[in-house]
Amino acid sequence: MAVNINRDLAQWLIERVEEGTPEKQVRRNLQDHGYDRVQVQSLCDFAYRNTKGLYAALAQFDHDIAHETEQDVPLFASMAALELPDDNSLLSLTHDGGPVRILASVERPHVVLLGNFLSDAECDALMALGHSELRRAEVVHRETGNAVIDDRRTSDYATFQRGEHPLLVRIEERIERLTGLPTTHGEGIQVMRYSEGAEYRPHFDFFDPDGAFMRRRSDTGGQRVATLVMYLNDAPAGGATVFPDAGLAIRPHKGCAVYFAYTTSNGECDNLSFHGGAPVVRGEKWIASKWLRTKPYFSDAE
Repeated sequence: MAVNINRDLAQWLIERVEEGTPEKQVRRNLQDHGYDRVQVQSLCDFAYRNTKGLYAALAQFDHDIAHETEQDVPLFASMAALELPDDNSLLSLTHDGGPVRILASVERPHVVLLGNFLSDAECDALMALGHSELRRAEVVHRETGNAVIDDRRTSDYATFQRGEHPLLVRIEERIERLTGLPTTHGEGIQVMRYSEGAEYRPHFDFFDPDGAFMRRRSDTGGQRVATLVMYLNDAPAGGATVFPDAGLAIRPHKGCAVYFAYTTSNGECDNLSFHGGAPVVRGEKWIASKWLRTKPYFSDAE
C-alpha cells in the first residue's frame, strides 16, 4: 500500500464495505479528510478488492492491542513533533496532590497532555459520584441536536449540571484557570465508564458549522471550541484516546488530562481534531469530560 493504515481507519473501511457504501462516496470522504489521490486509490483497492486482507489487518491490530502492557506502551505516542515547554509546571494550578504539569504538547491538532490534573482522591470521588447515575451514553444528532443512542459510542455515562456538587465546582474552577474561559462557557461535566469492548469511534466534538443544529441553536452556547478529557483510572489494556489522522494516541493514566482545541487561528474548525476512544481490551476505563463553548452555555435543565 502507498499509505499506512491504522486500526480506526481499517474499522471505518470495513463498516463502509459491509453497509454497501459506494466506492465513489468512500473516495470523497477520504479526500475530505486530507488523503491524496494515491492514498485514496490504495485504500479503496485494499477495501474493495482485498477485503480479506483488510479483515486480517484489523485482526492483527486487535491482537497487538490485547497483548500490549503498560510498560511497552508510551503515555503519549505521536508521529507529530512533540514540544515540551522549558518550564513545564503550571504554577498557578495546584491542588492537594501538588502542581499540575504539562507533560507534552502538539501544535496541530492543538493537544496538551497534563499530568496530575486531578488528585487520586478526586478521581476516586468522581467515579463514586457517577457510578449510581450511569446510563447508556448518547450522542448529539448532527441535524436536530437531540441526544440519541448510537452504536459508535458504547460507553455508559452520568451527566451533571455546572456547580451541582462541591467537587465539580472545584474542578470547574481549575478548568477556568487552565483555559481562561469563564466557567459559564462550559457544558456540565460527564463521567463515563467504558467496560471491556466499549469504545467511541472517531468523531468530531464540534458541531457541523453548516448543519441545522447550529442554525437553530447557535444562541445556546454557540460552537464548541475545546475539550478536556480527565482520566480517572489506569485502563489495563486498550482505551487510548486516538487522533487517527494525526497519528496520535494517548494512553489513559489516572489523574492525567488531555486538552485539545479544534479551531484554527482564523476561527475555522480543524479536521485534524478527528478523534475517538479505542476499544477497552481488558478491565474498565473511567474518564470525565468537559466541553467548552464560544458563548455562555445554559442547558434546558438550568
